[in-house]
Amino acid sequence: MVAALLVLALLQQATPPELTVTLDRDEVAVGEEVVLVVRVRSASDLPIEVRVGATDGFVVVARTEGTSVTPNAPMPRSKTIELRLRAIRAGRWNFGPFQARQGDTIAEVGALTVRVTDTGSAAVAAQVNPRIRQLLAQARPPTAPGKVGLSLLLSSTRAVVGEQVDIVTAAWFPRELRLRLRRAPTLVPPAVEGMWSYPQPAPVGIAASRQVGGVWYDLFVAHQVAFPVRSGDLVIEPAQMQYSVPLALQFFSQEERFSVSSDSGHIMVSPLPEAGRPADFNGAVGTDLSVERIVTPQAARAREPVRVAIVVAGKGNVTLWPSPAVTWPEGARAYPDVVEERPRTVDGVVIGTKSFGFTLVPDAVGTLSLPPIEYPYYDLGTRSFRVARIPATSLAVAEPSARAEGALPPPLLAARRTLVPSRFIDLPGPIGWLLIVLVPPALWGLHLVRDRWRGRARPTVEDRGLTARRVEIEIDGMVTGLAPAAIVSGDEPALAAALRAAGLEPEVVHRLLELRLLLRERRYAPGQEGQDETIIERWRALRGQLSEGGRRRRVSHGLLSGLLLTLALSAGASAQGPDAASLYDVGDLAAARAGFAALVGTDPEVPAYWYNLGAADYRLGNAVEASAAWHRALRLAPRNGTIRRALQLTPPPDAVSAARLWTAPVTPSELVLVALVLWAVCWIGLVARPRRAMRWAVVGGVALLFAAGAFWLEHRYAQPVDLVVESVALRVSPHGRSSAVAALDAGQALLRLDQQRGWLLVRDPAGRLGWIPTVAVVAVDRD
Repeated sequence: MVAALLVLALLQQATPPELTVTLDRDEVAVGEEVVLVVRVRSASDLPIEVRVGATDGFVVVARTEGTSVTPNAPMPRSKTIELRLRAIRAGRWNFGPFQARQGDTIAEVGALTVRVTDTGSAAVAAQVNPRIRQLLAQARPPTAPGKVGLSLLLSSTRAVVGEQVDIVTAAWFPRELRLRLRRAPTLVPPAVEGMWSYPQPAPVGIAASRQVGGVWYDLFVAHQVAFPVRSGDLVIEPAQMQYSVPLALQFFSQEERFSVSSDSGHIMVSPLPEAGRPADFNGAVGTDLSVERIVTPQAARAREPVRVAIVVAGKGNVTLWPSPAVTWPEGARAYPDVVEERPRTVDGVVIGTKSFGFTLVPDAVGTLSLPPIEYPYYDLGTRSFRVARIPATSLAVAEPSARAEGALPPPLLAARRTLVPSRFIDLPGPIGWLLIVLVPPALWGLHLVRDRWRGRARPTVEDRGLTARRVEIEIDGMVTGLAPAAIVSGDEPALAAALRAAGLEPEVVHRLLELRLLLRERRYAPGQEGQDETIIERWRALRGQLSEGGRRRRVSHGLLSGLLLTLALSAGASAQGPDAASLYDVGDLAAARAGFAALVGTDPEVPAYWYNLGAADYRLGNAVEASAAWHRALRLAPRNGTIRRALQLTPPPDAVSAARLWTAPVTPSELVLVALVLWAVCWIGLVARPRRAMRWAVVGGVALLFAAGAFWLEHRYAQPVDLVVESVALRVSPHGRSSAVAALDAGQALLRLDQQRGWLLVRDPAGRLGWIPTVAVVAVDRD
């Protein structure tokens, strides 16, 4: 068995590896690349050594080497070497021979022949555009042998504002020095001030190779396209080439860092001429610019959005082309939309299109005339000012679709004020509410301190010489003062009723009449003198109870009654202009809306005014404005079924918007009024019936909960919320040329965070921050 295994091992060792060599092309031009793949497969586990022959006429651009094992395969072990080579000299060149050695076995493949043709392009890579090729022809290798040469090349040293200038950094690197490096050198392009720069793709790795004085140099290239934005002498900072050279052959040896800088560059930029400049020139510079108006869809409908795009196309700095001056006709509303830039490079020249989008909403059926558009610009080809034009056109506006017309809102509401004005919560102010909360507990504490002090300071002065006769005199005096008529009549039930009516608790009245009966028995029944001590003690207890509140305090309801009377009177009907409602009924919606808006401006506390304004907006096709007005009305009258039914016609587009527009079934002022009543009942009950203090404490706690809910709701309603009128772009900064963050849909609720020069900083339902024009939204929050 052992002998068989040894024989099998010897057979595996004797089997030579399988060697294959492939070349993707056998004929290339100078500067072009070929890919050479060497693959070895073997059944043995011994290491594989691969020898690649000479590659004269080519330079190695990249090398990849890997080993893999495939279990259960006839030849599980394989090794692959991939070389990417660039042709640097014309002629016929041989690759190889190639050899793979594993143990004592060797596999060989003969040489491969490649033909290299000379195109006369100074060995520049084919992917370089013609403008760079012309500049690279000026890049001279260093005069000192073996040194790095760095050149800063400009397509022109004179230009006008907005004209394209190519900036090329060319670095000649000695090949012998490059092969010693552990990593490729780093080429740092120059910093460009006063110019709008577009970094351009450059050849990966080595762009070209050249032999000078018997030394081979490899060329590295960086390319920038710049457009001057101001006139004057613009200085271009020097470019840099950075590399590190190992000090020894060991892999982990130290490296010495070097940095080579080029000369700085200068460009003299001339301003645009004043002669022939149009009065409405806005700074556009380019070559052969054209403008086009695209309307989508072609058939418009009243109160339905139409997208209008003004597209500017041509050569030049696409990003800095300004928006054309557009005049929109009356009878339509326009909102800025997304601006799309599509620059590209063709033969080294920057061209492209820039689309300025608008959303147009026609208000009525008919023909909408779109006026002509003029786009003045400075043409770099003719060195003169020209004007690109769009002729006037007309847009037919048809009847709104059934989806746009929708169902009619519920009937108008009669103008009535709410029972509790929405501003009621703001009347006391912060200091007033603080006093309402803190003063009653403070007074109650002083009352307890006073009673304790009186209890301690009440010695036997009042009780000194207290007799049954004196008790009788005090009781008769008190009863006579409270119910004189009942004393004259002598009717006990009438006397009890009179004492209760005077404000005494029933229990106190019962005990007082019992004590009065004992005193009468003592006076008229002989032998009752022994009860004097009992009578005196009972009178002391009863008198103490009377002093601590046993006598019921009559509560003056004047303030509360006056408040309720005021609220009831304020809830009376207000005079709503009959003209606005009549105009609404006959279908003159625009005039009716103007009337309702005037009423809202006069008295914004009437929910009917807001609801009626929303109804007019909805029938005019302004669903978002209607939704905003109805939400204002709902916050004033949250239990009004008509308003809630109307809001079903304009549902929020997403869950976050619905949460931001949520309205509680009560108003903050109603909650705070209930809290005030419970707070007053708490302290009045505590004074009148102190033995039920726990019950009154619960009432006070409920009052505080209601107050907390009222102020939380008031704070929530105070958050500025805006509704998007039409689809609009959310931008990173407050101007129309900034980049768009996202597109907002109509009806979305936005949280307003800041305001600046006609722009609003908002947070959209997805939590993104951005700027939108003020005219693109309608406010929901209270003014």
